[in-house]
Amino acid sequence: MNFATFQYIVITICGVLNVIISSYVLLSNRNRVVNRFFSLFSGGIACWNLGLALLFFFHDSLFITVILEGGAMLAIGIFFFGKTYPENKLLKKDLWFFTPMILIAILVPFKLFISDATIAAGGHPIPHNQPGFIFYAAALVFYMLGGLYFLIKKYMHSIEPLRSKLWYFLIGIGVFVVVSLVCDVILPNFSFYDLNLVGPIVSLFFVGTTAYSIFRHNLLDIRLVIQRGLIYIVLLVITIVTYISGIQFLGYLVHKATNVTTIISAGITMVLGILFMQPLRIYLERITDSIFFKNKYVYSDALEKLSRMLNTSMSDADVVSTSTAALEEIFKTKHVEFFLNSLSDSRSDSSGDTVLTLPIIFEDNAIGRIELGKKRSGDPYTYEDIQLLETFLHHAAVALEKGRLYKQIQEYNAQLEQLVEERTSEIKKIQQEQKQTMIDISHNLQTPLAVIRNELELMTEYSSDVSKMITVKRSLMRVSEFIRQLLHLARLDGSIYDITFSEINLSTLIEEQAEYFEVMGIEQRLQVTAEIQKGIIMLGNKRLLGEALTNIAQNAVKYRREDVDSTLHIVLKETPSFIELTIEDNGIGISKKDQSDIFTRFYRASRASEKAQGVGLGLAIVRKIVEMHSGTISVASALGKGTSFTIRFKR
Repeated sequence: MNFATFQYIVITICGVLNVIISSYVLLSNRNRVVNRFFSLFSGGIACWNLGLALLFFFHDSLFITVILEGGAMLAIGIFFFGKTYPENKLLKKDLWFFTPMILIAILVPFKLFISDATIAAGGHPIPHNQPGFIFYAAALVFYMLGGLYFLIKKYMHSIEPLRSKLWYFLIGIGVFVVVSLVCDVILPNFSFYDLNLVGPIVSLFFVGTTAYSIFRHNLLDIRLVIQRGLIYIVLLVITIVTYISGIQFLGYLVHKATNVTTIISAGITMVLGILFMQPLRIYLERITDSIFFKNKYVYSDALEKLSRMLNTSMSDADVVSTSTAALEEIFKTKHVEFFLNSLSDSRSDSSGDTVLTLPIIFEDNAIGRIELGKKRSGDPYTYEDIQLLETFLHHAAVALEKGRLYKQIQEYNAQLEQLVEERTSEIKKIQQEQKQTMIDISHNLQTPLAVIRNELELMTEYSSDVSKMITVKRSLMRVSEFIRQLLHLARLDGSIYDITFSEINLSTLIEEQAEYFEVMGIEQRLQVTAEIQKGIIMLGNKRLLGEALTNIAQNAVKYRREDVDSTLHIVLKETPSFIELTIEDNGIGISKKDQSDIFTRFYRASRASEKAQGVGLGLAIVRKIVEMHSGTISVASALGKGTSFTIRFKR
């Protein structure tokens, strides 16, 4: 065997080892982003190594594609492993980093980077680089150094135990990345190929340091997978040996191996498997537990981890579930169980393999207990273990009590919400009944009033005292108007009207109303002026908006001053935020104490009751109409100076 062949055998071994590491890391937890990217990196090294070995032994340029694809895999794998370790989180803004390397991987088969390669006398490959190789090399440099930068940065800012996990791994990956970039990426750009095999061989150093970090410092926590894998391999070997031995033994008895001996051997193997395979698996687990789970935790780190976990758990069930997982990880025990008085589903009986029981005390009262099973390593619990558990249980007791109170508050809030919902439903029902009653009363009163009014019309023609009849008639009309307004307001409150909203030209509507008020004001000596911005469009009901404006104008006429000429000034304008309508008069005004109540139904200001007769529903109807149009109405007034109403609609 010459030296070149020996080099490629080493490279092949490195490739196989990387396949094993990549597979174990991925199978240990395929849902973790960190594991996926580490497997991609290690798998890329495996493709690179095995591609080189196959190129050497078979001299087929097809394996150049395998080598280049492996380089792309390891580059993107190390980059994103560095970004996601140990947080196990990939941000959306990082996804665009995939694009360049994926594009390169797609272009590799088209021989834009390396078209062919020959093997030199010394065994090192001499690639036939194409002009695109400079871009491939630049991408590898960027991604590999980027990943190394992320890992170094996290190592510099990390604390134990993450620092110990990263140290040996960082040494191995750092040496591999630097040597590979120099010998297999940078120097080949200058047509120097003698060191092409150094990078793949150095990957053996990476394999060693990675394996040490995984097994000694629990880098990616794949020990359980490896343990189970070894156990099932041993069980498989035992099964195969039993089966083959059965065939040989039966063949020896009958002097010939036949189909019958094969079937009998298979049956014996199956029976033995059913009887002894499960006890044997448990026995092998107990033996290997002491090998794979015999590591010592750092007291301060474990306590810090447990305290942080308790601070983020709200309910007592969350405290139990998260604490169980954390304690099983720290002590490498087979089971951890909480028995709490506050949890209805908490069992009271203990497990058979419990070796340690500690009470959970809160304010001198036992609120439960914790039980731990045997350690997987077989070691007994030490004084330091018990001290850590007792310290943790002091914090856990507070967290559990906090969780219990939090649960009570949640239940109390749920009860309050239900009570509020029920009471609100009752109030709505009562209000609806009141509105319906008001409507029914109004309807029932309108009919007899109309009859009485008609009878008065007839009686007036024959009565000698016409003035008294007119007074009675006016009183009836006031009652009828009151009932009409009351019915109208009840309908607006109950949304009984079939009101349609459409796009209307508010400017045109206000102009028409202003002209109507001007004609109406001739008899009342009311001077109407208007400043109306053109082209203001809004969604609304033209009839209701006209009614609201008319009610305000009628108030201006009712409550005018006798000593001056009455004026009514209307302004409509549009701003970027709202449409504003102002109606201002120079009437008797409203006192400050009355201004907050004038929109309340049946309320009449003190001076208004002296000045004119009314029922106190006009402004209540105005406010309801404005609110139906998602608007607001406000008033500004001073006694003896007039009143200004401002209505604002959202644009």
